[in-house]
Amino acid sequence: MRVLGIDPGTRAVGYGVVEDRDGGLRLCEAGTIRLPEDRELGDRLVAIADALGRVLSAWAPEAAAVENVYLGRNPRAALVIGEGRGVALLAAARAGVPVCGYEPARLKRALCGNGRAAKRQVQAMVQALLELETPLASDHEADAAALALCHLRHARADLPHARRALPEAVRRALGDLRPRGRSRKRRPLRARRVPRADRGDPA
Repeated sequence: MRVLGIDPGTRAVGYGVVEDRDGGLRLCEAGTIRLPEDRELGDRLVAIADALGRVLSAWAPEAAAVENVYLGRNPRAALVIGEGRGVALLAAARAGVPVCGYEPARLKRALCGNGRAAKRQVQAMVQALLELETPLASDHEADAAALALCHLRHARADLPHARRALPEAVRRALGDLRPRGRSRKRRPLRARRVPRADRGDPA
């Protein structure tokens, strides 16, 4: 499975293509799309869409992962990220690639086991999981690769995929273990005694 992680923005956009083949993780490509600050916003968004389109065409990922926008303490920054995120969604939709969004806490929990992990901890986990000799060139690339790894980890833990690897009898047993509502305790059945007058005469 190959996933494109995108760290959205309007001046710098990070991307990272990560592949999971036979249980091994490999970084196919990572980079940062940088745009001049004096360039008009509309022109920058078009350039970002074109650049991401080239990456999508070159690697043909099965999915893309982006960070979900949240207001936090800086609504202006959230608005800028939202504009870049919209362009990423557009580029993926043009390529026919489904997109999944992840909150920062969910990403940190998937990679580090702690939803409040520091940024450097996440970057160290990216380097370790991908077995890179040196850290990625920029924070944007590291964040993008982390998003791709987060999606791959959630895809591995998906219950339907996990069940396919189990024997048929075990999967049937798991399918029968469904949560049910509370049932009342029933009294054991007892034979009802028929009054002698209602029994009738034997033939």
